[in-house]
Amino acid sequence: MNTPNYRKKLVITTRSLVILKGVILGFLTLLPTIGLQAFTAGNGTQANPYVIDASDKTMDAGDAYYLANSSINFGLSPDFFGAYTIIYVGYHATNNQLRISGTDTTVTAYTSYVGFSSGSSGSVLVTDGAAWKNSTIVGIGANGSGDLTVENGGSISSTTATIGMNAGDHASTATVTGSGSFWKNTGDMWVGLHNTGSLTVKNGALVVVNGLLSTGTDGTTYIAGGYIAKKGQATTSGITNLCYIKVYDGANWVAGTAANLTATYYDGTTNVWSATDLYKTYGDKIDLTGYTVITGGQSLFAWADTNVSEADWNDSSWYGWFYADTTTFGNWIWHAAHGWQYVASGSTSGATYVWDNATQDWWFTSGTYYPYIYDYSTASWYYYVSGATPNRVLWSYSANKSVSEGTGF
Repeated sequence: MNTPNYRKKLVITTRSLVILKGVILGFLTLLPTIGLQAFTAGNGTQANPYVIDASDKTMDAGDAYYLANSSINFGLSPDFFGAYTIIYVGYHATNNQLRISGTDTTVTAYTSYVGFSSGSSGSVLVTDGAAWKNSTIVGIGANGSGDLTVENGGSISSTTATIGMNAGDHASTATVTGSGSFWKNTGDMWVGLHNTGSLTVKNGALVVVNGLLSTGTDGTTYIAGGYIAKKGQATTSGITNLCYIKVYDGANWVAGTAANLTATYYDGTTNVWSATDLYKTYGDKIDLTGYTVITGGQSLFAWADTNVSEADWNDSSWYGWFYADTTTFGNWIWHAAHGWQYVASGSTSGATYVWDNATQDWWFTSGTYYPYIYDYSTASWYYYVSGATPNRVLWSYSANKSVSEGTGF
């Protein structure tokens, strides 16, 4: 008699429901079964992550999970009963979060879904050198909405990947950003398969696809100084015929064409993978001999030297946190201290030109000078001291005193 192939489901929801072999157990604990260690509940925060160690392998209850500085294996092989473990971030509930961070952190899973059920939502952040390894499917937005961000040297691996999997009124996104961040997919990758989905590859990040790379009618792939490696020899037109690509030209997202995208096939003779600058970053992770690498566009916010972005929030190494939705607002950003500002096209970290909406003045600053600011309307230098608009405090070098935004610069 065949052994039933039930599936254990590790469900991350606000009610901390856990489904074991198709039976809802509820409360906080995934009971131990043959071939898989138990996971119990606790709690942690982003500022003080709950550490999962090799001895107890516990997980936190609540709607946000922060895994750091340790590895956890949810099981890639079936147990005695033929059961696999599936991770769900947002099974029925909304706004569930999973953060995987730290160079010593590896989360290993069989299959993972983010935003699984209709009306559910979830987000996953893989950052600071952490790895999320899946032996089969990663579904970002199965029947609900899902968001994935891989940044700051984080990595993810899967076989088949979908972003916007099934029909509905939800949208799902995946962003891979920053040099050293990558997503390796050994099978097909579908962007907007049956629903709205987007993949953004920017600022030196790499996405690798061995199988078919395709977008549905509601799917878009955005490239802004990032790289997509497609196994086999392909042309720019061949890729864009199957995958709708938009490229960031420094001010707007424009349709990807042979004029603004390049496709290079690494055949091992004429074009040698190990002789490229890209190899210096990713050579220890993957061999792209036999792949076509497509790239184009300008890196988003290159002037800010940022590769950390969460839901359109970006952390500049010198300018601090700012919000930027280039699709909606173009070059406008909302800075945590300075409020709405317009960053002129062509700005670099060495020369950044900003229209400050609160003062209605053009500023000059840079990664070298900031918090020194040159105001063109007064032809004066200022030093940003503290506060957020409309209560910023600056030191005026022309007046040789501290000035408050409330009383006028």
